[in-house]
Amino acid sequence: LPNNVTPQVRVLAAMVLILAVVQFWDLMEAVENLQKGPPHSRSVLPAGSACWKFYMSYFIQMVMGTLFQVAVFVFIMQSTTILDVFLNFAALEFITSVDEFAFAFAKRGYVSNAVKRACDEVSDTKVLRRKGGRVCRRIQ
Repeated sequence: LPNNVTPQVRVLAAMVLILAVVQFWDLMEAVENLQKGPPHSRSVLPAGSACWKFYMSYFIQMVMGTLFQVAVFVFIMQSTTILDVFLNFAALEFITSVDEFAFAFAKRGYVSNAVKRACDEVSDTKVLRRKGGRVCRRIQ
């Protein structure tokens, strides 16, 4: 934090940094799914699925979560007033929510019927985890 900030801004900045880690679930979910590994049975995977796609998708999600945490840290550490802290955090939260807004918008059919059907298909896809053999090896 800059030298000329009040103790209240320092406390709020610390609280926002903790809140950013807890609230942004992408990083924690990606690490958890990478630890669990891919589904155990090919029958639960959609057509065209591959183990490298599983690992790549969660790796990208983990990178995105890490970059978000870095951005929050940089912006919060540059804040000099309480209002700056709140505005920076709100702006970053909005930016990370844009993809969810776009998906919800498309799922309601506002883009096109073909996109709505694709969103419905993606939403209906469930990946079950079963005990037993794996489809591919876990990365150790």
